[in-house]
Amino acid sequence: MLAPLLRRTWAPRGCTPIVKISEPHGRISVIGAITISPERRHFSFYFQLSADNTNLRGDSVVQFIEHVRHKVRGPITLLWDQIPIHRAKPVTDYFARHRKLVVEAFPPYAPELNPVDNVWSYVKYNRLPNYTPRNLHELRERITAEFYRLQNRPDLLRAFFKHTGLSLDPIYPGFPISPPHAPRTALAHRRINYRVAPLHMRSSAGIQFASSAHSPRAALRDQTHGSLC
Repeated sequence: MLAPLLRRTWAPRGCTPIVKISEPHGRISVIGAITISPERRHFSFYFQLSADNTNLRGDSVVQFIEHVRHKVRGPITLLWDQIPIHRAKPVTDYFARHRKLVVEAFPPYAPELNPVDNVWSYVKYNRLPNYTPRNLHELRERITAEFYRLQNRPDLLRAFFKHTGLSLDPIYPGFPISPPHAPRTALAHRRINYRVAPLHMRSSAGIQFASSAHSPRAALRDQTHGSLC
C-alpha cells in the first residue's frame, strides 16, 4: 500500500516527523519464489507484480508457476503454505495437467519455514520503512528495483533460507541425492525438534519456495490470498 511502515527515526528536538500519504488504500500485490538447485546450491529469486489495486487470484498463481517453470527448465518440487488460493480451481486443474510437478505443503501455521517470508520482511523492514511514494507508479518502480537487487544477491537469498533452519543435505548421511535405481528423496528437512515429519521430496533438479504478498506494507508478508512456496 501507499501507506508506509512507520519506524522510529531521527529528527530535531521539538520537530515530530510527519509522513504524508497521497492515497492510503492504493496497493500492489506481489508474488514471489526462491528457487534452489540442491546439487549446485544455486539460489535465484523470481517475482511478479499485479496490476494496480487488484488482488492475486488462482489464475495469477498459475501464471506465475508457469513463468518459473520456463525459467528453471527442469524437474521442480514446489513447497508452499496451505492458504486457500493454493487450492483454487485454476491451481488444482493446472496440477492435474502437469503431474510431473511435485507439490509439497508446509505444516499449518509455520511461516518461519518459508524463506520467501524472509524476503518480504527484509524489503519491508530494512529497505522501505517510512517510504512514502507519491503514487502507485513510483511505488511499482521502487519495489521492482528492490527485487531486481535481490536477484543479484544470492548471498542474501542463501541467508533467508538458512534462517528457516531447513537443510539441503540428505536426511540419511552417505545417501546420495539421486542414487541409481532409487527414488529421488529427502532434499530438505528441518533440523530442530518440531512436531511434524521431515519434508520428503522427489526431485533433484530444483526446489522452489513460493509466497505472495498483497503489498510492501503488508510486510511484504504472506496474506490470505497468495503465496507461492
